[in-house]
Amino acid sequence: MKALKLPEPRPARDLRRVSSYPCQLELSIGEKCNLACDYCFVDKSSPAVARWSAVRRAIDTILSYPHERFTITFTTMEPLLHAETWKRAVDHILSVADKKGLEVKIITTTNGLLLTDSVRRFIEATDERLWINISLDGLPASHNRHRLLHGGSGRDSFALSWKNFDALPRNRTRVICTICPSEAPALSRNLDFFLQEGFLHIDLFPDILSLWSRKRLALVSRQIERFIERINPASGRYNLRLLNRLWGTPYNEKILFGSDERYYAYEGVLLIPYEQRAPYIVGNAADGPDLALRQRLFGDIFSEFARRTGDACAACRFNGICSYPTPLLLWCDSRGLDLRRYFDSFGRVAQAFIELSQRVEERSRNATDEARLRSLR
Repeated sequence: MKALKLPEPRPARDLRRVSSYPCQLELSIGEKCNLACDYCFVDKSSPAVARWSAVRRAIDTILSYPHERFTITFTTMEPLLHAETWKRAVDHILSVADKKGLEVKIITTTNGLLLTDSVRRFIEATDERLWINISLDGLPASHNRHRLLHGGSGRDSFALSWKNFDALPRNRTRVICTICPSEAPALSRNLDFFLQEGFLHIDLFPDILSLWSRKRLALVSRQIERFIERINPASGRYNLRLLNRLWGTPYNEKILFGSDERYYAYEGVLLIPYEQRAPYIVGNAADGPDLALRQRLFGDIFSEFARRTGDACAACRFNGICSYPTPLLLWCDSRGLDLRRYFDSFGRVAQAFIELSQRVEERSRNATDEARLRSLR
């Protein structure tokens, strides 16, 4: 397996010479999880837990950049394993934003097992800038098949999570539904369940690191199309995203602050073993990130990806998704897998979901135009 030739990491220098500043911070307080989901390929070998002082410094750094809007995301593993640090971080983000007049959105992704009464009271007391993403794959059969408890105890992870999810405010809770090929036949039932339980914001996230057949993708597409007809996204009541957060923000707008208190070029490095991450370090808590080095790393990784796939990136073929193929490269290389095989599967998923997204947008435009015409009559 040929390793990528990447620059050696070095400490931060003069940020004034850097033209591109990230506006989204992916913040990993710790890298452990209390579930063992079988489709999660995030490496969990690092025992590190970031100190509050380092987390605070990372927040202050991102909010010092020349933007008016920021997103800070607590994701990667289970952030509520470190609930007190998380609460302090949320309070600090909002305090700094208020003082500087910044627009911020805070996103916390959780599997729900640690949504205690204390955490739920904190969420309720915090304003609408705090959003909770819940990892929920649908009805118990689909959820329990892949979201496993440690030790293979056979306990019902859905029941343990659902009793906490059910109490969350629906207006700022987003369902993150991972669709595995095995669950394609059950997708309609799972989507119906989300509606019945009052969820208004839903992300449908295909499991990219599985190999998808065209037949399974067609089955998924048909069910999503029927779901779109039911909810009528143009009504404004529901917010359905078909490509999840991975495609929502270009990777050059994101930076990862890891639990080891180092900055990494982007969150895709979490897919590779901890001991292999050193080439992607772009700074530390004390010195801040070297954004120029980060840009060069992106260039090297994108160039290598283009070379290895014959310059046939899905972003070029299917109009505008460039976020995920690069983590796919790191993941395949770290495990000795055939990149081309997984890339071709990724391309099939990308094509299906891009076409669905285009139909959603067209349906929304048509419904909006019809409403406008009715108002003129």
